[in-house]
Amino acid sequence: MTNHGGQQRRSGRGVGLGVAGAAVLVAVGVLAWLLLRGETNGGSGLAVLGSPSARGATASSGPPTPTPAAAPSVPAGRWQTVRAPDESYLVPAPRDGWTMGTPGDSVGYADAQGRPLASANSPSYFQAAFCPRGSSPGRAWVGVVPTPAGVGEPSRAVAKVWASAVSLRADGRQHSPTSPVSSTTGTVDDPGATAVTSTSVVTLDEPDPTGCLPPRVEVTARTVSNEGLSATVVLVRDLDVPGQLTDDIKDRILRSVRPTRVTGP
Repeated sequence: MTNHGGQQRRSGRGVGLGVAGAAVLVAVGVLAWLLLRGETNGGSGLAVLGSPSARGATASSGPPTPTPAAAPSVPAGRWQTVRAPDESYLVPAPRDGWTMGTPGDSVGYADAQGRPLASANSPSYFQAAFCPRGSSPGRAWVGVVPTPAGVGEPSRAVAKVWASAVSLRADGRQHSPTSPVSSTTGTVDDPGATAVTSTSVVTLDEPDPTGCLPPRVEVTARTVSNEGLSATVVLVRDLDVPGQLTDDIKDRILRSVRPTRVTGP
């Protein structure tokens, strides 16, 4: 959310996105999108269904009533397993600041008309609702996305789409500076699997009077393949902020990704 000439505007910036004006829940296909809307049109807004700040919302106009999610019982030091139809991944325990979504949860970005720009399923959130002035899902989050077919490197294609969605400015036409996508072959916990990780960093260059948005947002996509099976996740985290998700925790989450069955028909 940004402020230009004293007027609040919406922005799709990063994970730390606050709410200006009313939150409107609309249907897009089989998903419901919580559009974080401001006083002007344009730009992209973070779309959340079932996040810690949006859970319990109904398909009606006006802000949803927050319903705190009960933290699952996880022993100290234990990581939580997030299971999706085609893959699974791990996140730290609730005591370490992580909240798992519930079945059917989705998170992503939509434009001012409610058209989805990017979306992920089975999300989990770090430091959920950290900003009291907004309705952010967290300082970081990770979710499952379909592995794109017919492209040279799936994780690279996913990272480009998400970085574009995050970088869309409040005017709905221009984008904040985005670094070129870099791709590397990564370590995999699943024996015999291969993985490619692609990353891009968005520098947010519009004012943020709420103080919820970070200076930079990192978008990381990872695709893991193993004998005809594939799995892709996207991890979005705020950078240059106190208590940001550390590199080692991020890397461990990405290493834990594994496919559970062949995708597609």
